[in-house]
Amino acid sequence: MDVSCDTIKHPIVKKTQAALEKRDVKPLMKWVNEEKEKEIHDLFKKTLIVRNQGKEAQDIADRYFLEYVTDRTLSERARHIPAKHRQELLNLQSLKQIII
Repeated sequence: MDVSCDTIKHPIVKKTQAALEKRDVKPLMKWVNEEKEKEIHDLFKKTLIVRNQGKEAQDIADRYFLEYVTDRTLSERARHIPAKHRQELLNLQSLKQIII
């Protein structure tokens, strides 16, 4: 995963990165609202498929999944993120617009 993603220290980001590396979404699910579990689980499966298409595809899939998860799980927790990391999350959100 791109180094810029590693600079975000929020636990959800670390859990998301670990889930992708271990190919196991279960530890991440404690951060996900119950109504979003199926959505995140389904996207995780698709992300793993895309990751197998090469390094560039893996980087894009990882960034998209990370942005997607943080966007849907940090709404209430966002106020606890240090200001410098909030900007990095906003940068990840703009990546989604580029990909789509």
